[in-house]
Amino acid sequence: MAQESWVNSRESMRAHFEEMAKYPYTVEDNLRAVNELRALSGDQPLSMERYLQNHENMKKGIYPWSDPAPKDFFQRLHNACKQGKAAFVKAMQKP
Repeated sequence: MAQESWVNSRESMRAHFEEMAKYPYTVEDNLRAVNELRALSGDQPLSMERYLQNHENMKKGIYPWSDPAPKDFFQRLHNACKQGKAAFVKAMQKP
């Protein structure tokens, strides 16, 4: 039986994020979570170098979804998080 993804329902997403909030996540854990979402949407994995660059930019107020650099995935993620499950799945699909 295939393992159910944590993005299959609003409840499983909420439970996943609540579980993540309980433990101190390392940079590697965060990158793995980002790359799981990228894989689900058909995007290439993010390199550690680019992830750290995004992290530093966020400290300066430059967010991945508003960064002028390639931003397809983060823009879709930002928009999808504002919507319901069906819209989330549709928004995260790579065009």
